[in-house]
Amino acid sequence: FITKAIAEEEKSEPGQEKLLHEAKVGLNSGMDFGPDGEGFFRMNIGCPLETVKEGFERLKKTFK
Repeated sequence: FITKAIAEEEKSEPGQEKLLHEAKVGLNSGMDFGPDGEGFFRMNIGCPLETVKEGFERLKKTFK
């Protein structure tokens, strides 16, 4: 798993929805792991390396 801090405007569920719809990448909200998880997303990278790379490229484009 990778946990990443995110920008203030991308926090919580609105940010999670944006990533799902724009980047087509599903991430867990840090809030799923308790209140200190606000401002973080968690990504499961237990898949082929090429899939992980594609996911990161989509995220990068979305955050630009």
